[in-house]
Amino acid sequence: MAPSYSGVWNISTQYQYASGWPVDATLGPRGFFAGGSAVSGNSDVVDFVLMALGSSNGTDFGDLTATRNKAGGFSNHTRGLIGGGDGSGNTIDFISLTTAGNASDFGDFANYSNFRESPTGFASATRGVFSGGTDNTGGGGESKNYMDYVTIASASNATDFGNLATAVSQAAGFASTTRGITSGGYEASSSSNVMQSVTIASTGNAEDFGDLTVARFGLGGCASATRGLSAGGTGGTDTIDFVTIASAGNASDFGDLSKASSSNSACADSTKAVIATGTSASTNALDSRIIASTGNATDFGDLTVARIFTVAFCNGVPSGAS
Repeated sequence: MAPSYSGVWNISTQYQYASGWPVDATLGPRGFFAGGSAVSGNSDVVDFVLMALGSSNGTDFGDLTATRNKAGGFSNHTRGLIGGGDGSGNTIDFISLTTAGNASDFGDFANYSNFRESPTGFASATRGVFSGGTDNTGGGGESKNYMDYVTIASASNATDFGNLATAVSQAAGFASTTRGITSGGYEASSSSNVMQSVTIASTGNAEDFGDLTVARFGLGGCASATRGLSAGGTGGTDTIDFVTIASAGNASDFGDLSKASSSNSACADSTKAVIATGTSASTNALDSRIIASTGNATDFGDLTVARIFTVAFCNGVPSGAS
């Protein structure tokens, strides 16, 4: 039931009390943060934030079908998908981004042998791709070159897309409407600086896109329609890199996060990036930055439950990341 407030509201008041009402499309794009690793263990919590605000704390949206962290995910404008993760086998969940509520089962991965952990994801308006990951639950496992795809509007099992050129896990993912990027990640025994690209509409193997300024894994990725960001990563770096997605080439320095962090996730609408800056399972901090202009990120707000290794995506543009 909606809450009862007296008086005449202006737009600022409507935003202020947004958490007490059902999801309202008039409040603009929303960023979602799902699952993760909390102090109490793996989480099933899904939060959302209002991207249009200068700051916004998380609001509870619903729950995943199971607790999970180190999952991968993406969204289009209406539906968000969360796949794999520690303890979640090959299961893919989905949530309807227009109506607050719990997740439902979408289908299963095409590629896995035990637990598909630490994949990343990216999407066009119609198709989503899960990229990389490991086959082991817990902290170990060999990085894989798997890529699976689904049609976001149709719940079903994933289909093999092709292979990464370099097998990685804990990479960043982001996309334009046509091209998807797997950025950085963990290789066989070290951090990767490699960015790999695919054309989302055409299945096939990934190609080299360019290099990050710093090799790292556990970074967050997001994009506007034209520019992709890779934020934070291994060892607690505060570095944010950017690329123009349409033009293959090496990344350039964008600016810094408000603090050094890893185990990050990020989402973006057409103008703004919001980044969950992980340092430990007790971290709930969010940073934000306008994507069109380089510079340092600033504090945006807090998640409802402190956690790291969430899945993040936004209904404002058809791209997502873990």
